[in-house]
Amino acid sequence: MGARAARDGDRGAQETHARLTSMGRWDVEVLGLDRGKTSSSIAGDIARKLGADVAHVERILAHVPATLVADLDEDAAKQLVVELRAIGVRVKPRPAAIEPARVADERATGPTLALPTVEPRVAESRAGSPLEHLSTGALAKPSGLELEDVAPRVRASAPAPAIVSAPVVLDHDDDHEASPRVFWSALPSAFLVPLRAPVLPGLIAAPIFMALAVLFTVLGTFTAIVGTLVLAAAFVGTTLQVSHRCLWATAVGERMPASLPSGFMAEYAFPGLGIVVMQAMIGGVVGWAGMRALSYGVPMIAIQLAMVLYALYAVIGFALAAASRSPLAFLDVVRIVRILVSAPAEVIVISIVGAIVQGGAVAIAVGQFAAAAEMGGIGLALLAALGSTLVVSFAASYGTAVTATMMGMLFWARPAVAG
Repeated sequence: MGARAARDGDRGAQETHARLTSMGRWDVEVLGLDRGKTSSSIAGDIARKLGADVAHVERILAHVPATLVADLDEDAAKQLVVELRAIGVRVKPRPAAIEPARVADERATGPTLALPTVEPRVAESRAGSPLEHLSTGALAKPSGLELEDVAPRVRASAPAPAIVSAPVVLDHDDDHEASPRVFWSALPSAFLVPLRAPVLPGLIAAPIFMALAVLFTVLGTFTAIVGTLVLAAAFVGTTLQVSHRCLWATAVGERMPASLPSGFMAEYAFPGLGIVVMQAMIGGVVGWAGMRALSYGVPMIAIQLAMVLYALYAVIGFALAAASRSPLAFLDVVRIVRILVSAPAEVIVISIVGAIVQGGAVAIAVGQFAAAAEMGGIGLALLAALGSTLVVSFAASYGTAVTATMMGMLFWARPAVAG
């Protein structure tokens, strides 16, 4: 036990060091296959995704755990992890400076085979990718990519590795990390992920943007109106970036999001403005359709049910928009409906949790504002309005990040849902 604890401690120290020194480069390590899957039945699918040779992929699967793809940026690595898990491959990302875990240091007899370390490129799109709805692009085969045709690094006493078709069985220290999380048991941790240090500054900045937007509206000038729009877009963009980091962290089985990007206009204001415009367009169409249906005598209960379905649609749509950081994800009706049909109970719970977090804060803020208004005084009322804005906008940003985190947990626990 002491030796294992020391080994785990060394591995943890190595991983911490790698996170600081790998400059954001990641490897994807294959740990095994889901029950019922064999290397011969799934190697072809993996090879097609990577543009690789099937025989080399089978050799990698015959000696898991092993590095499958090396030297990717973080988004590409996590995207590939979710894609592979959706077809039954148990994988996880590791900082590129970390050697892949072996069954045990002295018991490893198979080679660690990997695709050559090359700079991957991201294609604009690729038909049939399980995560087209989660990312604007998918891994494509780099120009001239060939697997290294070199002799495997095996001890002289070890026999040459054979290509096998038996199911790959997990048998190593990280088994608990590779096993799919049960969605319901993982839910409590969803409330903590958005409060982690890498993304907490975003949750703090988001309500400040909205408070400044409220102050700008008081000025009433054209410049103030433009400033209000920019700050409101920045609020949405910040919430989007926090949700993006939280969703991708939990979608690959982690609980520590990546750090937020820099660049106010490019990373926050413009993406946020795109989300605002898209939600306004869709919300306007849905509202117009509801009014028309009411004028034609459609029962109110049917309209209310349609509004509930739209709310669920919006939750999934924002999660996919957060995953890809693209407002166009709201228009992927087929995939959103498929996720809703595949996991209705989970989506309903996610939506209810988000509504409770946001609705509770709104109720508290409205009560505070009403009490301040009764006491009289413009200054006190403005101060109460700013305080209410801070509370409500923080709750809105936090609640949205929690729902995105839960959607990531859903994709981790049930990989087929992401497809």
